[in-house]
Amino acid sequence: MVKRRRPPAASAPSLPTNQTGIGAPVTAAVTLRQLTTKIPQGQQLSGDGDKLASSPRVRLADRTNPRRPARLAETVAEDLIGAIVSGRLPADSVLPGEQALCEDFGVGRVVVREALKALEHKGLLIIRQGQGTVVAPVTRWDPLDSTVLNARIRHDDGLGLLDNLVQVRCALESELAGTAATRRTEQQLAEMNSVLAAMECVLRQPEQYLALDVEFHDHIMWMAGNDVARAVVTNIHNHARVSSRYCGGELDKQIAAAHIGHAAIAQAITDADELAARTAMRTHILDSWHSKRSR
Repeated sequence: MVKRRRPPAASAPSLPTNQTGIGAPVTAAVTLRQLTTKIPQGQQLSGDGDKLASSPRVRLADRTNPRRPARLAETVAEDLIGAIVSGRLPADSVLPGEQALCEDFGVGRVVVREALKALEHKGLLIIRQGQGTVVAPVTRWDPLDSTVLNARIRHDDGLGLLDNLVQVRCALESELAGTAATRRTEQQLAEMNSVLAAMECVLRQPEQYLALDVEFHDHIMWMAGNDVARAVVTNIHNHARVSSRYCGGELDKQIAAAHIGHAAIAQAITDADELAARTAMRTHILDSWHSKRSR
């Protein structure tokens, strides 16, 4: 039995202290009603949103989101992100001024400013002095930001985002498999095949198999030596696999099919066949997703 060395963890993009990058220790109850008015062409808006006072409001606070005493700015930001990503606040919608937001959320100006700054940093808001705060178009959002990506996956009713994430993962990981086939050492091959053998032993134990599945794919990416691509794939997969729709159902059948794909990938890399390794990885990822998507 070859003793497996765990590859150094991929440095997936991360945010300091918490997912929104903010952490104000404030305690308050949150109830938000928000303006969703488009900016008429040429109209100037006051910083307090006074000219929008008569516009209709919609509730944006997510009452299913547990409120923690600390980090209320993070909670405010998460509610706003959810409203933007879900379309309740479409592009070009104008937020009310600071005072209105403070009253709606029951928090102080510092908390509101931290939340708005976090969303501006993520590309979701455009803050203009004297014109108010406007929801940015999706093309400006940071697509790999943890909080934004989580919210988009939660609201991905048509599975279009998951389709896109799978395509990105497939493009990168198939190339990494091909590279691994040309770079692998005998020690790395032995370690990869040791993981595959361990997977063979737990085919009827989904939790253990899926953990080894992640290790198998990560080991191949590590063998390829491209830390940037590995970090991107890891970030995408870690977020996508928390979705029940990404994981699918009937795990026994999925695992049986997946293991055939894993064996084909391992064989191609063992044979130093770059093209076969690319093809096997691509086929494995796409077949697995199509099987889950159809359920």
